[in-house]
Parts: sequence; structure tokens; C-alpha cells
Amino acid sequence: TWTLVAFATENYDSGSMYDTSAYRFTPTVAGKYYIYYHLCYATGTPFNRFQYAFSAVRFNGSAIVYSYSDKSDAYDVYADIHSGSIIKEFNGSSDYIEMWAYINVISGAGLLDVQGQPAFGAFKLIE
Repeated sequence: TWTLVAFATENYDSGSMYDTSAYRFTPTVAGKYYIYYHLCYATGTPFNRFQYAFSAVRFNGSAIVYSYSDKSDAYDVYADIHSGSIIKEFNGSSDYIEMWAYINVISGAGLLDVQGQPAFGAFKLIE
């Protein structure tokens, strides 16, 4: 099933716009923002069987950036990387973004690999 990615720590958040309990970025200043992500999907062990994975940045609940990988039934793949970015305008009050993920494995359990140094963020562009 689709899962909200729990980015619970921050490196920088000068405006306190990211909620570490709801895993949501809600900028309080209107404008255009550059949004980016990097996720690494893994099977847990090399013997598990990876099939496909999806990544989506959702803006107010709807996907605006979408990544997909399908290993075409070549299940020997241990890990896969998804990265993406987009520029999006926010109203400065109620607009928000979240990072969502989905992984399917034939055997074992799929996971987001922290060794792949996952990242999710946004920053306001100067106009």
C-alpha cells in the first residue's frame, strides 16, 4: 500500500514550515518553491525478490511528481533509487506537500533504505 514517508528529522527549517509529526511541509510565505526528493528502495536482504516501486510528492493530496520503476520480473535487483524535483507555487497558508512511497516485493519485505541517504525538502525561489 502507499505509505506516507516519515521524515522525522530536519537539517534546516528557518521558518518552522515542516511538521516532523505529520511529515508535511506547509510554507507560511506565498511564492514559488523548489521541491526535491531522493529515496532508495531495498528488499531487506539480497535474497528477497524486488518487483516494482513508486514515489510521489503529493500537493494538497494529489501527486505532482511521480517516479516509477519496474524491474520487468528480473527480481534479482536488491535496491533502486528514485529522485525528482519540481517547482510549485504555494499560497502561503494552506497548501502543503508530503512524500509518499510504495514498494512491491515477491518475497520478503520491502523497505526504504536509510543507507541511500533519503532526502525530501523544499525552498523558496527568489522572484
